[in-house]
Order: sequence, then C-alpha cells, then structure tokens
Amino acid sequence: MKHTAAVRPPIVRPPKPLWKQILEHWMDYLFISPFYITFLIFGLYPLLWAFRLSFSYWRGFGPMEYVGLGNYRAILRDPYIIRALINTLEFAYILLPTGIFIAIVFAVILNNKNLKGRGIFRTLYFLPYVTSSVIVGIVFIQLFDDQLGWVNAALKSLGLP
Repeated sequence: MKHTAAVRPPIVRPPKPLWKQILEHWMDYLFISPFYITFLIFGLYPLLWAFRLSFSYWRGFGPMEYVGLGNYRAILRDPYIIRALINTLEFAYILLPTGIFIAIVFAVILNNKNLKGRGIFRTLYFLPYVTSSVIVGIVFIQLFDDQLGWVNAALKSLGLP
C-alpha cells in the first residue's frame, strides 16, 4: 500500500514594492549605470537630435528653422532616391546573405578536422590580421627610434630631450 503525503499549498508572498526592490539592488544599478550613461550620451541623445533635425532647416550655425515635413517631401521628390533605395535593398537582400554564406563556408573549412592542408588554410586566412599588427609595430619602432626616428628628431629640434 502506498502512502501519500498531504500536499500543502505553496506560500504565496505578495511582491515587494518597486522602491524596496531598487533599494535591495542599489549596488547592481550602480555597476550598470556607466553603460546607461554612455548609451544616453552616444546613443539616445544623437537619435533624438537627428529626429529633431529631420523636421528643421539648419546649416549648423545660426537659428534652426522648423520646416515640418518639408525635408521628407524633398527626399521623396529627389530623382536619386529610387536608385539609393535599390542599392540599399540589393545590399540587404543579396550581398549580405551571400557574405554570411561565404563566412559560414570558411568557418566549416577552418573547423573540418579531416581536411588536408587545414593548417595552411588557417595560416593564409589569418595572415592579414597578424601582418597588419606587425607592420604597425615596425612603423612605430622606426618613428620613435632614438637615432633615426622622425618623432624624436622633431622633438630634439624643439629643444626637448
């Protein structure tokens, strides 16, 4: 014979008020605040400013003149807008998927363990990334060389050590 225990209903506590939750997690909000501040300054503010500018005529200096939907009317009357729209759609629907497909093919080739010459292919694929860093390093070494560097020569001509 089986014995079954009586099942008690779970204790349901009412949710804490929002201000109590915020006070409990104040350190979390403090640590994530640099992201939100950066997003507001470099993301949301430029977006709102561009939206405001889209309804205005302004040359960058002087007063801003409100033109309403005039800028949008001007764009729709522009003869090049259709070509620009076609180029954008072509990029979004043809070139982008093609590039992603080619990238996936390269990723499969790079990770195929049975492929002969896999190491050579990886080397050839990553060589431009490594080479550019090495070249930048060599250029900076030559620029700041004690004897022949251009930067040190310019600083010495100004009387600096």
